[in-house]
Amino acid sequence: MAKVFKGFRFKLDVFSNFQKLADAKGYTATGAFERFMEFCVEAGELVFAERQVLDFDVEARVLVDWLSKGKRFYRTETGQEMNIQGRLLWLLPKVKDAALQRNIEEAMKNSVAKQE
Repeated sequence: MAKVFKGFRFKLDVFSNFQKLADAKGYTATGAFERFMEFCVEAGELVFAERQVLDFDVEARVLVDWLSKGKRFYRTETGQEMNIQGRLLWLLPKVKDAALQRNIEEAMKNSVAKQE
C-alpha cells in the first residue's frame, strides 16, 4: 500500500508527550498515529473524550452539599478564596449528569432565597 504524505501541525508539547508515550509502548509517533487512524476507520468512530468530566461532577457534588449547608466560600489548593455559587455557575455547563445539574440549579436558587 502506498503511503501518502500529509502535513500536520501539532502543539510542540502535545507532540512531544505523544512521542514519549509512543516510545514507551514501542511505537514511533507516526506508527502510533497510523494505528489510531486505522482503529477509528475500522470502528467508524472518532470520539474525543472530555478531560476531567468525572472531576467536574465530583467537585460540583461537594460544592452543592456545602452550599446547602450554608457555606458560601471555600479555600482552593492555592489558598485562594472561592465563591461557591460562582464556581457552581462555572461548573454547570461542564457537568454531564442531568440530575446533578438540576441539584446545582436548585441549590443555587435556594441559597439566593435564604439570603433575601
